Amino acid sequence: LGENLFYGVLPGSIGTLENLVFLDVSDNSLIGSIPESIWNLPDLADIWLDHNGLTGSILNDLGALQNLKSIDLSFNDLEGDIPESLWELPNLEFIILKENEFTGIIPSSVGSLTNLIHIDIGFNNLSGELPPEIGMLPELQVLDLDGNDLDGFLPEEIGDLQQITRLVLSDNEFSGPFPLNLTNATTLAFLDLSVNNLFYPIPEEIENLSNLHYLSLSHNNFSGEIPPEIGNLPNLQKLYLNYNNLTGAIPTALENLSNLEWIYLNNNNLSGSIPPELGNLSNLEYLHLSGNSLTGSIPSELGNLHELEQLMLGINQLSGALPPELGNLTDLKIIFLAFNQLTGCFPPEYEIFCTNIHPNNANFQGNPGLPGGGDFEAFCDTGAGNCNYTITGDVVYDQNLNCQQDTLEEGLQNWMVAANSVTGDFYGWTDSSGHYTIYAAPGFYQMDLVFPGPYWEENCTGDATVFIEEGVNYEVVDYYPEALIECPFLTVDISSPFLRRCFDNYSVVQYCNNGTAPAEDAYIEVIFDELLTVDSATVDFEVGDDNVYLFNVGNVGVNDCGTFIIYTYLSCDAILGETICSEAHIFPDSLCQEISPEWSGATVEITGECTGEEVKFTVRNTGSGDMLMDGSYIVIEDGIILYSEPQPFILPSGDDFDLNFEANGSTYVCQATQVANHPINFLPTASIEGCGTNDDGEFSTGFVTQFPEGDGAPFLSIDCQEVIGAYDPNDKNGYPKGVGEERFIDVGQDVEYRIRFQNTGTDTAFTVIIEDVLSSHWDMESLRLGASSHPYELEIRGDDTLRFVFNNILLPDSTANEPASHGFIKFKISQQPELPLGTIIENEAAIFFDFNEPVITNTTVHRLGEDYLGVVGVNSPVIPGLEVSVSPNPFSETTSIYLSGIEFEEAQLTLYNAQGMLVDQQSFSTNKYSLNRGSLAGGIYWFEITLDGEKGYFGKMVIN
Repeated sequence: LGENLFYGVLPGSIGTLENLVFLDVSDNSLIGSIPESIWNLPDLADIWLDHNGLTGSILNDLGALQNLKSIDLSFNDLEGDIPESLWELPNLEFIILKENEFTGIIPSSVGSLTNLIHIDIGFNNLSGELPPEIGMLPELQVLDLDGNDLDGFLPEEIGDLQQITRLVLSDNEFSGPFPLNLTNATTLAFLDLSVNNLFYPIPEEIENLSNLHYLSLSHNNFSGEIPPEIGNLPNLQKLYLNYNNLTGAIPTALENLSNLEWIYLNNNNLSGSIPPELGNLSNLEYLHLSGNSLTGSIPSELGNLHELEQLMLGINQLSGALPPELGNLTDLKIIFLAFNQLTGCFPPEYEIFCTNIHPNNANFQGNPGLPGGGDFEAFCDTGAGNCNYTITGDVVYDQNLNCQQDTLEEGLQNWMVAANSVTGDFYGWTDSSGHYTIYAAPGFYQMDLVFPGPYWEENCTGDATVFIEEGVNYEVVDYYPEALIECPFLTVDISSPFLRRCFDNYSVVQYCNNGTAPAEDAYIEVIFDELLTVDSATVDFEVGDDNVYLFNVGNVGVNDCGTFIIYTYLSCDAILGETICSEAHIFPDSLCQEISPEWSGATVEITGECTGEEVKFTVRNTGSGDMLMDGSYIVIEDGIILYSEPQPFILPSGDDFDLNFEANGSTYVCQATQVANHPINFLPTASIEGCGTNDDGEFSTGFVTQFPEGDGAPFLSIDCQEVIGAYDPNDKNGYPKGVGEERFIDVGQDVEYRIRFQNTGTDTAFTVIIEDVLSSHWDMESLRLGASSHPYELEIRGDDTLRFVFNNILLPDSTANEPASHGFIKFKISQQPELPLGTIIENEAAIFFDFNEPVITNTTVHRLGEDYLGVVGVNSPVIPGLEVSVSPNPFSETTSIYLSGIEFEEAQLTLYNAQGMLVDQQSFSTNKYSLNRGSLAGGIYWFEITLDGEKGYFGKMVIN
């Protein structure tokens, strides 16, 4: 009655069929328990109740079935212990109880069932050890006990099963070594011991199992080398040794396995190179070698595996170029070469993978030497990174103006070369020898050498054009820049990875000469916050007044850079969130470029100080000429502009004026316009935080870093950071951070990015790679590199990807040396021209530690805007004679506004929240007006009073 549509329960009346020999009701929809009467049929030889929905347990009344030869109860929901009487039926040949919920043990009495041919009790809940008596079954061919909770050592007696062809003990808790006696079971064709806790090396005697076609020892703890004797298994088709602790090289003897279809050696500790002999396995379909420590290049012989469907070589230490021969693998469905050290370009032969393989299944990422770090999608979409489409060349300082590299002329490092096209731009970055490579897509390109400073020109190559098309192996474009003006051009950058109070910290100072002449006797002045104490530095320094430190760096040659580290301690008096600023100024700071005749010679600068009682800003003309036209300034208190309009000013040379504000714990920022045609593009600005306290005895934080730092001059660098406690050690931040929750910045505002990383693993990281895919709203040609914790090499891939490669960084893990486990990089970049208001610029970075999966940072966000600051006034009248008071202030429910000193007919009160948004308007006509808070939330509010249509007063009130 098997394989029908019967449903319901098995009728107990079956037990009345006294002469019944064969019962088959398998593959139906029967439910309920097995009737007890069935166990009383003395002539029953075969009972097949498999593939139903039977429940309950088996009664211990099986002893009456002395003629039973086969019992199949698999794929039901039966439970309880397997009755002992089952193991006492002398004629049993088949026991199939797979896929139930049976419990209990396999008793030693199993050894008495000498007629047993087939045991399958897989995927139940059996426990205990496998009894040695299992080896006393001379006819046993199949033993499947997978998916249980069996434990202990595998008995050596299991090797006495002289007829065994299939042994499956996977997914249990067996431990101990591979039973050596098992290698005597030469009839074995299928052996699966996977997903256990077996250990020790795999015995070389495994070669005795010459009939094996399936061998799985995966997901254990086997150690040692793969025995080359495995190569003596001529019938082997499937080999699983993955997820163990195997070491050593992949044995070349595997080439002897001519029938092999699947090789899984992934996730071990294998080393050495991939044997080219694997290319002789003509039947191979799956080759999985990922997650090891394999080195060397990918053998071109793998291109001979015409049946191959999966090639998994990722997360190793493979190097060298991609072999074009892999393009012969026309049946390939998955190729995973990610997280290696592969270099070069994508062979054009790989275009077949673009059509034959789903994009998610072709992964070359995490290879810093490949185009885009392994951006295969760009290769497929545009041809970017195709080996046929390469632009290369050298950038050499042409000192004798002969348009060629002479013996003493050196290549220029860290210069950018751009290949611009209407369809997309690509960039190269020169290495230590001045060489660059650009992997461009097919198309017409205008080449451009990007000068790092204003004193260079290039007249040899000029406006070179390149046409990349199929069949063109590469184009060579060399550049020979020369001095437009003989003058040094010094730049400096100072930065810290973070600042923690009561801890040692450090700042990195990097300086470069991007000019055309050496800078003699250069020095750097560094000013630290009074809460920072300098302990030491990697170079000598002198201590001046007011936390000023002088570092002599000597002569700085053309295209030379230097770095030193200053070790500091941040006082415990600093509070979390407080802004600590450091400033570096390199000298000589004179500029040699042609000055616009329209510049008046004036220079506007702003300084700020906390006098204790007041916040004081001084706006000064430090230039040699008078201001010829009005400038303007604004003052921002806790993100709110204190004037309804920018305030005008004009200063003769040397003159200044002060702006004083109450020391009330607010953060004040003062910004002014610079005079027209000034030779340096910087925004005069100063900020004061922590001057005085508010009514709660605290001061505001988090506002300083929302605004530009005012260090646009190349010879000046200001680094303002907020004191942190717990933090994400791998993150990205952009400065200025931007105003408000939407992170508004002005159109044209540069952003300085800092990316931090920490090795939180369990061992030293030898290589760290940061991959930053920039937003298309950034102008790649404006890139300026800043300070970093460690030396690195920069690669620019495609039109948007920066790759910072820290080779041999030897970054200790955080448990071994927490302070040294950190690192960072910093760079500045400008916006593309004419971006519209409302443009959102987002960026994140991927951080690779050796061959691990990348750590993805947070996403930074900036939004371009204008008039995004709330505009309210300080507590000051606009109409002369008007006096206004608010009492009580702060208030909880009601406050009174008193007006005196002027007559009026109608007054209007306009209320703004702390973000400058209008929240309420009310009219009144008396000198006293009561304001109820109503539904207004607690916080700071700004108010404006208008009298008879004329603005009369700006002020602030606080609701508790």
